[in-house]
Formats: sequence, C-alpha cells, structure tokens
Amino acid sequence: MPTPEWRTVIRWLIIRDGGADVLTLAGALPETELPGQLEEDEPEVPLAALRAATGLQAVVLALHAPLRDEEGEVPTRRLTWLATLLPGSPLPPEAAWTRPDAPAGPPDSGPPWTSPAWHAEVTTWLADALAARGGSLLGPLVQVRVWELSSVLRAATSGGTVYVKSSIATPLFAEEGTVLATLAELFPGQVPTLLAVDAGRRLVALDEFGPEVGNTVEAETHARVLAQYADLQVGSAAHLDRLLAAGCRDRTLPWLAGQAATWPLALDPDRPRYGCAAEDWLTPQEVEAVHALAPELAEAAERLAGYGLPDSLVHGDLHLGNVATAGERYLFFDWTDAAVGHPFLDLISLYWQHSEDVRDAYLSRWTAYGPSTAWSRPGGWPNRWRPSTRRSASTPSPRSCPPGATHNCRR
Repeated sequence: MPTPEWRTVIRWLIIRDGGADVLTLAGALPETELPGQLEEDEPEVPLAALRAATGLQAVVLALHAPLRDEEGEVPTRRLTWLATLLPGSPLPPEAAWTRPDAPAGPPDSGPPWTSPAWHAEVTTWLADALAARGGSLLGPLVQVRVWELSSVLRAATSGGTVYVKSSIATPLFAEEGTVLATLAELFPGQVPTLLAVDAGRRLVALDEFGPEVGNTVEAETHARVLAQYADLQVGSAAHLDRLLAAGCRDRTLPWLAGQAATWPLALDPDRPRYGCAAEDWLTPQEVEAVHALAPELAEAAERLAGYGLPDSLVHGDLHLGNVATAGERYLFFDWTDAAVGHPFLDLISLYWQHSEDVRDAYLSRWTAYGPSTAWSRPGGWPNRWRPSTRRSASTPSPRSCPPGATHNCRR
C-alpha cells in the first residue's frame, strides 16, 4: 500500500499594535494548506500561498506554537506562525481585527526580527546601502528563513539578487560581518562578496553566488572541497591575531580543555538550560553520560595538541551545505561560528560522509608539519567520535545538516 502524501496546514496569527489586535477572516484565523511536510523555518512558499489565497502581504515574526505532526488517512503537519502585515497590504472584505483577552505579540526578549517594525527598518537600511553604491531595490524583501538564531531575506536589486542575514547576539557566534570583510581581503574569491554590514544590528548584505555543493555529492567532490579548505586554513595560520581582532571566537585547545573540565559537570537534569523546555532537556542518564565524557574530552584535546599543528581559521559548521561552487573552485559561507582553533575541529563533514580518500586529501595539505599517517592511523579517531562508515558519500545527511533548499548564509 503506497504511503499517503503529507500535507502542511499553516494557521496565521497576524497581529498589529504589539499583539493587541489579531486579524480574522470570516471570524476565524486565516489558514493555508500546502502539499508535503514544510519546515517551520522556511516561510517563503507559505507566505506566497497566503498572498495568493487572500491578498494579504505578511512577514513571519516567529513560530507561535511547536510543530505538530498528525498521523491519519492524510498525514498532516500543523504550524502556527505569528506574523504581521506589510505596510499597504490590502484587506479582503471578510477581514476584521479582533482583540483577544491577552495580547498575542512576540516575547519582549525575542530576536530583533520578532519586532513588527524590523522588516521595514531592514528594508530602509538595505535601500540606503544600495543607493550609496549607485544601486536600488526593485521590489519588497522576501523572507527566506526565520528561526531562533537568524533571519534571512532576499532582495531583487538593480545589480542582481542580494541576501540580507541577521543573527542573534550570543557568545557562541562571531561578528560575521567583520569576519567576512577580513576573510575577503585574505582569501579573495573563497567567501561571499560583502555589500554592506551593520555590526551593531548584526546585519550583513551579500551578493548572490553559485549553487551549494550539498551533502549528497560524490567523494571526489568532497575531497576537492576539503583540500581547498585545508589550503585556506594553512594560509590563515599567519593571520591569527587579525582574525581574532575581526571577531573570530577563541576555540584554541587551552580554551576547549578548560570547557571540557567545567561545562559537562555543570549540567543538571533538573535545571534545563539554553532555552530548552523541561520535556526536551537531558534525562538523568544522559547527564551522567555527559559527565563521564569530561575526562575523555580533555584527553582528546591533549592528543590534538600532540600533533604539532598550528592553530588556524575554523569555520565551525563546515558541512557541504555551507559550500558553494564558484567556477572551478569553491566558496565557503555561513561564518557565524568562525573561530581560531585546531584545524581538525572542522572535519565534521567526515562524520556524515566518511571516506579515507577524502580524509587523506585534507591531511595531505598539512604534511609540512609531519607525515599525515601520524594523524590517520586506525586508533586516531576516539571511539565516541569515529566517523560512521555506514554513511556513503551519496547518503543525505539528517536535517541537522540542512539539505540545502536555500544557502545557509541565507539562513
């Protein structure tokens, strides 16, 4: 029996006046239905469907309720998005503003893009930045992605497609705008072209670039990507002070060893952290397992130090969904996690797509510091982090490495 096709039903909680008023159509919240299982962080297609069905021109502020999947004759994914109307959006005849018992607005402590005024402010900022370069906007900004960590908009301009990205302020993230500006000077053609940056508001505007490589390519392509990236890292070793000054985070082995000695032991199963709900937090057994890892993490840092390699630029999220083709070369994007640290910290893509040939293509670029066999012997991978050999280069990675409907720099 064939598997039933999924559908996604989106309920729209459209607000004004800080959430004091909510829009209804014929006495009910607007809803749209689309085929498939849509993701809760990709609003572009649902917003277009809302506009086509009702004429409403809206922008998403935040996910209002957790995604819910329902089994049944027609499996259904349900989303509820908090949204606001763009200035000048028409209202259909059946539209009415109602006042709920409690305001439905976004939390005061949310990211900046949860503010109803943010979209218009960014539009003005981009228009001014383009005008300073002799360009102009050709239409409204389109939301590509919105979630807790970042918001991404796409704009048609007189000079081509431009993407605007904003990310939250957190000790985990680098200053992406200043980091990109520095990397563009040091490694031209290997990072996106930066059109404008507002460091205070953590905004960057980037030129469109080539298609992403993606996590389903063959091992030969993966090897070429990592070989080029290793060359970039080797070259970066002479510029560490400049990279740190630009906003890269310190992820050197002494820092990691200090974190390994303190962070795991600070976890408590009864005290959820990092915004996790109690039901999503670690169980006592999981916390105990993390506690037991602390000595092994410290030993791994010591083992890496023994390889004698210099610190280098670390991307921090280097899967193949964050790499684009650029002619015969590759371009690396989404630098929010940029850091200075041990180069091998960036080998996460080998976890999803393990291949000795790919690994050796990367390690061969470091032979000035010793034979690569010293780093690739069978015991060189700690058991708990050894790449899975059950994944082939053609196996898609899980959702945690996004499949690439849109570039991560535009995420």
